[in-house]
Amino acid sequence: MNVFPQLLNRRQSLQALGRNLAGGAILSGLAATGLSGCGFQLRQSADLPFKTLFLILPRQSALGTDLRRNLASQANLKVFTEGPDMANSEVV
Repeated sequence: MNVFPQLLNRRQSLQALGRNLAGGAILSGLAATGLSGCGFQLRQSADLPFKTLFLILPRQSALGTDLRRNLASQANLKVFTEGPDMANSEVV
């Protein structure tokens, strides 16, 4: 006798959970549509006015490591760090 009310409560809780999940999916879809409609785009890489760069920073420094890594990720930029390459770089 006590089993039937428990099943009814479980069924109601599963239905409520389904409604909450469906509502969340609808809200997520609306948010994505709203962002794409306003012209939102992910950040693109910067278009730099030079093709080669010479860095005068110690290899062990955190700033030098981060700067080299971020600049090396640019598709059209060559980063020089050795002395003889300084003459070939556009920006020092």
